[in-house]
Amino acid sequence: AKAVMIGSLMLVLVVEIINSALESVVNRHGTEWNIHAKLAKDAGSAAVFVACCNVAIVWLLCLFF
Repeated sequence: AKAVMIGSLMLVLVVEIINSALESVVNRHGTEWNIHAKLAKDAGSAAVFVACCNVAIVWLLCLFF
């Protein structure tokens, strides 16, 4: 159970690093507003949110069941 709990935290770190890289690329491409840039950034943020939700679910299941 401990390995799964630690793995879920590591997943958040990996997704956050990928999200940061994505945002850097989008920001480097241009500063003007673009719907595709917004969607890319929103998708990256959503991926981090889903990974954080995964941590909460995994930890709750491991600690209480």
